Amino acid sequence: DRSNVQDFVIDGKKGETVVKRAGTVNGEQIVIQNCQDSRIYIYDHIATVSVDDCINCAIFLGPIKSSVFIRDCKQCKVVVACQQFRTRDCFQVDTFLMCATQPIIESSSRMKFACFR
Repeated sequence: DRSNVQDFVIDGKKGETVVKRAGTVNGEQIVIQNCQDSRIYIYDHIATVSVDDCINCAIFLGPIKSSVFIRDCKQCKVVVACQQFRTRDCFQVDTFLMCATQPIIESSSRMKFACFR
C-alpha cells in the first residue's frame, strides 16, 4: 500500500511552514521545489531528497539514507544528515551537514558549511 507520490512533493510554497511528522514519509523520496520564504521541517527518515529553485527557505531534514541534491537555490539554510550531498548552481546557501562522503559542490558561490549538531 504505497501512498500517493504527491504526498512527498512540496511545491510552490510561499511564506508557509510545512511539517512532515514522524511516520508520514517512512523512507520515501522527497521533492522540494519552487518554494520561497518558507520553513520546511521533515521529522522522519527519507530515502533521497531533491531541492530545486528555492529562495530564502529554511529546510530541516531528517536522516537521509542516500543522497541530497540541492540545485538552483538562493539564500537558503539547510540542516541535513545524509550519505551523499551535492549542490549545483546555488548561491548563498548555509548548510549544517553530516555526510558520510565528501560533499560535491558544483558551480555554486558564497556557500557556508558547518557541522550538523
